Amino acid sequence: MITPSRTTAAAAVALLGCVLIWVVTPYNNFLLRNGFISEDYLAHSVMTLLLFLILVVNPLLRAARPAWAFSFKQMTFIAAILFVACSITSSGLLRYLPYSLAAQTRDASEWKERADFYEQADLPPSLFPAELGYHADVDVAKYFLVKLPDGESIPWDAWLGPALGWGCLFIFFWLLAIGLAGILLPQWQRNERMPMPLTHVLQSLLETPEEGRLFARVFRNRWFWIAAAAVFALHLIAGLSIYYPSRVPPLDARWNLSGLFAEEPLSYMPDYMRSGSIYFTFLGIAYFMATRVSFSLWFFMLLYAFLTMVWQTYAPPFPTGVPAAQRSGAILVVTCSILWLSRARWLHVFRCLFIGDGRSGTGRQEGGGPGADAGESKGTWLRWGLGLAGATVALVLVAEYLSVWVAVILVAAVLAASLRRPLHSDADLRDRQFAFMFVVGAFGMFAWHVWGGMQAPWALLLVVMIFVYQLVIARLLAETGLPLMGMYPNHIFHIFQFFPIRLVSATSAWFIGAQAGWHGLFSRVSMTAMATQSMSLDDDAEPRYQRRMGRVLLMVLVLGFVVCGAVHLYLSYNHSQSLDRNPEMPISAFGSSQLYQSLEMLRQHERGEWDRQPYSRPLHVGLGVAVAGVLQYACLTMPKWPLHPVGLVLSYTWYGHTVWMSVIFGWLARVTILLFGGARLFRQLRPLFIGLILGEIMAVIFWGTVSGLLALSGKPYYVVEVLPF
Repeated sequence: MITPSRTTAAAAVALLGCVLIWVVTPYNNFLLRNGFISEDYLAHSVMTLLLFLILVVNPLLRAARPAWAFSFKQMTFIAAILFVACSITSSGLLRYLPYSLAAQTRDASEWKERADFYEQADLPPSLFPAELGYHADVDVAKYFLVKLPDGESIPWDAWLGPALGWGCLFIFFWLLAIGLAGILLPQWQRNERMPMPLTHVLQSLLETPEEGRLFARVFRNRWFWIAAAAVFALHLIAGLSIYYPSRVPPLDARWNLSGLFAEEPLSYMPDYMRSGSIYFTFLGIAYFMATRVSFSLWFFMLLYAFLTMVWQTYAPPFPTGVPAAQRSGAILVVTCSILWLSRARWLHVFRCLFIGDGRSGTGRQEGGGPGADAGESKGTWLRWGLGLAGATVALVLVAEYLSVWVAVILVAAVLAASLRRPLHSDADLRDRQFAFMFVVGAFGMFAWHVWGGMQAPWALLLVVMIFVYQLVIARLLAETGLPLMGMYPNHIFHIFQFFPIRLVSATSAWFIGAQAGWHGLFSRVSMTAMATQSMSLDDDAEPRYQRRMGRVLLMVLVLGFVVCGAVHLYLSYNHSQSLDRNPEMPISAFGSSQLYQSLEMLRQHERGEWDRQPYSRPLHVGLGVAVAGVLQYACLTMPKWPLHPVGLVLSYTWYGHTVWMSVIFGWLARVTILLFGGARLFRQLRPLFIGLILGEIMAVIFWGTVSGLLALSGKPYYVVEVLPF
C-alpha cells in the first residue's frame, strides 16, 4: 500500500521527469534532429529516466535505507505519468499543431488561391495566430518559422487564442481517450486475457527485488546481460564507424538482397522486400507475442509483395491505394469485433453512469465481462441500442437546427441528473468516472466542431472515426506490443468518400482534412493506447487507484500542453534551422506541411467531386471487410487458426515495412524454442529477449547523449540511427 508520503515522493519524481521530457524532447527531436525519443510506446526519454531510477537511484536507496526505496507500485505510478506525459511532446501533437497553423497562415498571405479557400471555409479566426487573408500582416507566423529578428520578443499573446481554442478540443479528446482506456482495460486484462507483451516487459523491469537484493531478477540474469551487451556493442561499433570511417569498419544489422530482385518479375517486388534493417527491439517484442499474431504480421507483408509483383506483371501499374482501401475495410471489422466482444462491459459502464445501484450490476464480475451479461435478454440490448441511436439523432438535430449550446445544456442536465444516483462499489464508481469522461469527451469534440462551423452529421462521423482510430490502435498494442505502429489519414477519407461531396460544406471539408491528417499522425502515439499501457502496469491496482490515476493523467496532459507548447514556441522563434549537418528549416518542416490534406479537401469541394482513383474504392474496402471478417471469425472459433487480422491492418504501411523482418526472427525463435525446449525453456530465455530490447535502448541513450553533449559544446556531431524515426 502506498502511503500519502510515498505517493507525494513518487509524484514529485514523476513531475520532475515530466518537465525534463517536455524540455528535452523538442530540443533533441527538432533542434538537434537527433532521433525521436518520445515517439513510440517504449519512449526512450521515459526509459532513460526509468533505468536511472532502477539501476542507480533505487539500489543506492536500498543500500542506505531499504524503506526509502521506491516500491513496485510507486515505480508503476511514476512510469504511467511519464509515458502519458511524453505522448504530446512530438508526434502525439506538438510536432504538427503550431507549425502547421503558422505555415498555413503564412501561405494564405502569400498565395491568393489559399486565401480564397480559407475565405470560403470561414473558420474561427481565434484558431490561428494571425489573420487568414491575402497580404495580411502575418509576421507572427513568419518569424515562428524562420526566427525572430534581433531585439524582438516572442509574441506570446498571439498564440493565446489558438492555445485556448485548440486546447479545448484536445482536452475533450484526452477525456475521450482516457475514458476509453479506463473502460477497456478491465475487459482486456481480466475477461479477454490479452497478452499485452510490452506491459509484461515493463513489469519485469519495474518489479521490486527480493529481500536483501539490490536489483530485480531480470537484471541478475546472465542471459540478459549477454544479449544487452552484444546489441549495445553492435550499435557502438556502427556509431563509431560513422564518426571514424577510416579507423572503424562499418558494422550494423542491415540487409540488402537487391541483387536477387534484378530481373522480371522479381524486379516488381516492393522496396521492403529488397533491403531493410533488423531491429532487436522488435525482434525481442515478437518473442512475447502470440504465435499467430507474429506470424500474421510478416505473412501479409509477403502476400502483398507477391500480389504487387503479379499485378505489375499482368496489369500495370499497381495502385498503391488498393492496400489502403483494403485496410480500411479491415479496420471496420476489427472495430466491430472489439465492440462485440466487450458489449457487456459497455452496457455495464453506461448503467453505472445513467442508472446507479438500481441496475448497475452490483455483485457481477468486476470487469463487466461474460459473467456480467449472463442474464441479459435480447430485449435489453435492443432497448439500449434504440435509446442510444435515438439520443444521438436528437442531439445531431438539435445542434444542427437549433443551437449547439442547447445541445450542450441538454447533455449537461442529463449527466448532472445521472451523477446524483447512488453507487457504493469502488469498481462501479471507477466505471462511472471513465464513462463520464468518455461521454463528455466524445460530445465535447462533437460540439466543438459544430461551434467551429462544421455540419453536425459530419462532425458526428468525424468523432466516430477518431474513436475508431483510438480503439483499434489500443487493441493492436495490446495484441502485439510493438512500440512502433500507427494508421494513415486515408482511412478516414475512405469513409467520407462514400457520401457525395456536394453534401459537405467548405468548413466541414477543411476540418475533415485537418483532423484526418492530424489523427492519422497522432496514431503513432495514440493517447488511448498510451493510457491503457500506463494503467495496465499495476495488475493489482484497486478501482479507487485507477479512478484517481485517470484524473492525474488528464492534469498531466493539460500541464504538458502548456509547458511543452511554450518550449516549442521558444525554440522556433529563436532558431531559424536545426543544428545538424543537414539543416532543416523550419525546425519541424514535416510538421509544418501537415494541413495540406485540408487544402486538398477544399480543392475537391470547389471541383464538386472527390479525387478519382484508378481502382474501385468500394470494391476494395468491401474486400477488406470480407477477408478480415473471415479471419476474425476463424480466430474466435478455431484456437489453432494461424492468421489474425492484425497482419492485414498493418500490411503495406511504413510501420509494417519497418518491423516485419525483425518480427520474422522473433517468431522463428519463439516457435523453435517452444517446439524443442517447451514452456520451461521459453520462460528461462525470457531475460535474453528482454536484454535484446534493453541493449538497443541503451545504445539509443548513449548515442543521443553523445550528440547532445557535442551540440552543447558547439562541436559538430553525427546522428546515429539506432532505431527508425
